[in-house]
Amino acid sequence: IGLTALRRTVRYWSAEDRNAGLPAFTGYLLANRALWTSVSFALLAAAFALFRTQRAGTRRRWFGRMAAPEPQTATTRPAASVPLAMPDFGLRARAAQFRQLLAFDLRGVFLSVPFLVMLLFGLLNFILLASDHHHAVLLGRAGLEGAQCRHA
Repeated sequence: IGLTALRRTVRYWSAEDRNAGLPAFTGYLLANRALWTSVSFALLAAAFALFRTQRAGTRRRWFGRMAAPEPQTATTRPAASVPLAMPDFGLRARAAQFRQLLAFDLRGVFLSVPFLVMLLFGLLNFILLASDHHHAVLLGRAGLEGAQCRHA
């Protein structure tokens, strides 16, 4: 959002200036917004260019013709001499199905590339904000001590 650019712009402002107005949309703020707006438009254009609604392997090849489909042969099933299994819809069967489906879905989500990328960005954001907050607390305390010395 440009917090670093905002901090650099208002670094030497007095408390009265900070409380009274907003910084002008020039300098660091303008450069920061221009940079990240252009990056976001470039990523959006790349997403539109690379996204395909078709499944893999269903579109035509870039060069040449599509591969010929394999001929399907008709298969006949022999007469069943063994009785078919009877489905079980009891509580234990439903619980086992639920556990299997939950494990399958969680594995699919937590091992997917989008989740891992979002996790990486979240951790990076947390680390940067935590270190930035640490520096802001140290600088804020130093600023308060300086202000107390001036008024004393």
